[in-house]
Amino acid sequence: MNKDANLYERKYKNIGQINSEIVGAWKELIGESGINYIKQHFSYALEDDIEYIVEIKKTKYNKLKKYYMSHCISEDTFITQHYSDKNLGYFFLDFLSLIYKNTQSKIKNSMLRITKVAILNYLDMVYDKFLLIAARTIIFDMNLWNQQYSGYGTAENLYSVYCKNFLSNREYRISFYEEYPAVFRSMLETTIYAIDNYGLFLKRIEKDKREIQQILCDGMRFTCITNIEGKLSDSHCGGKNVLRLKLDNGKSI
Repeated sequence: MNKDANLYERKYKNIGQINSEIVGAWKELIGESGINYIKQHFSYALEDDIEYIVEIKKTKYNKLKKYYMSHCISEDTFITQHYSDKNLGYFFLDFLSLIYKNTQSKIKNSMLRITKVAILNYLDMVYDKFLLIAARTIIFDMNLWNQQYSGYGTAENLYSVYCKNFLSNREYRISFYEEYPAVFRSMLETTIYAIDNYGLFLKRIEKDKREIQQILCDGMRFTCITNIEGKLSDSHCGGKNVLRLKLDNGKSI
């Protein structure tokens, strides 16, 4: 059963044919009774091809996709300083810059302060998720490129040239996303989740601040978040995640 959806994007059509390979894989996990229940109530989950009907024009996903394709997103200096030298970091600078700018705008409208260290902690979570989404496909594409341009010496030198001359090039990234649409979709979804979750936890902290101080902080006040720990969830969790926050009163929640 091919699980690498990033390399091999599926075309969805409402053919309605049950895929025996999918059925066999699920049967091992949930048994015959589970399969029968799914066939009765959710038969589309076992179909080889599915047509997804959504109001795409109104979704955040399609707005972001259109914006990304039509705008050259400026790379923030704060982001380039911290992520250019990370593994495949050049490839993610525009999306990370977009997220960073959105978090900064949310902070301006908040009564809470968040340190640069805490913001970097959050962005590191996003970067790790981006890397998980795209690394295998980027390496796959780099190997294809290497077959055509093999005159760059060592593997280390090849990687350096590929990152600085290709991954950092917007036109290349656009062509990459057109070649691998599943990667692009996951990058867009993760970006939306990262921005929405950041705004959500700020609102919740502000709303419940008095109760947090009284119950979780032994009556001690706080005005600043100094550290953020956690990881981004998968799309099947709605992108929701649990964060551990360290406050300037020494408490963690």
